Amino acid sequence: MTASNPVHAPDAAFLAAALDDEIVLLDLARGQLVLLDRAAARVWRACGTPEAAGTRPERRTMGILRRLARAGAVVRHDGHRWVQARVRWI
Repeated sequence: MTASNPVHAPDAAFLAAALDDEIVLLDLARGQLVLLDRAAARVWRACGTPEAAGTRPERRTMGILRRLARAGAVVRHDGHRWVQARVRWI
């Protein structure tokens, strides 16, 4: 999950820490914390896997992806695939 994430979103930099089933992201550029609950953490982690490419997210997942995109934690890659922002785990 940390060094094995093969795709990094351009122009984003986060520090990440796992706390039980949740993840805390620190947006270094904006100085904002992004708190991911269990569901959002699972969606965000899936964006870092090649298997997620080409899959159609469900309605709830799309809502989470939109919130993550507003926070800068994910971006669309090639118009259809969601990828994680560049992140360093702490």
